[in-house]
Formats: sequence, C-alpha cells, structure tokens
Amino acid sequence: MAVPNTASSEHSLVIEETASESGVTISLAGELDAHTAGVLRETLSTLDLDTTDTLTIRCAELTFLDSVGIQVLVEAYGAADRKGVDFRVSEIGRFQYRVLEVTQLLDTLQVTGRQDEEAEPDPTI
Repeated sequence: MAVPNTASSEHSLVIEETASESGVTISLAGELDAHTAGVLRETLSTLDLDTTDTLTIRCAELTFLDSVGIQVLVEAYGAADRKGVDFRVSEIGRFQYRVLEVTQLLDTLQVTGRQDEEAEPDPTI
C-alpha cells in the first residue's frame, strides 16, 4: 500500500508497506523531514509489531533525511525493540549514511545495504 504525502509540492514522501514471511518492509521514496515525518510516524503507529519478527525501513529512493526524520527512525527502532522485533534500515544512500554515521546511529539502527557500497568513500564528506 503506497501512502503519498502531499504536504506541499516541495516536500513529498511516498510510503509503501509490504508484508512477507520474513517481516514487514516500509519503503520510503522522497524526503523524510519535518514536513513529512508525521506521515511515516502515523504509518508506523498502525503496524502490529506483535505479529512480525522483523521491521525493515528500505531507503533506496529516499532523497533527503533531516533530524526530525532521524527521530522517527529512532522511535521506530525503540518500538520494535520493546516488542522484541528485529529492526533495520536498508539500502540507504551515501549522504543519509553519512548523517547516521556522524550521529553514531549506524549500529543502533542496524544500517545494511548501503546503495553505493562498491564505490570508494569520498573523504571530503
């Protein structure tokens, strides 16, 4: 189910929820920021974490992440952790990866599958 956020033409986030035997995946496309974080927060609050083993936030099409977006990811991790659900963030872009690295959240959020893993890291970032 894709849930578009039309807060404004400048800020948009599309959320798609997929359930499988291995767990629930929330795929994000667009910007996760102060203008769109509420939509993700609402989507996550409707999940029944008692019926899943894994919650994955897939960020392959996420173009922007700010501190409010990070807060929603940390809140989702906390909710999953309290229910004993494995939580991970996958397919994150280079810039979002760097933000989570600087904030020391890579391990906490179990960030896996960086989009540009094959490329050499840019030391100027």
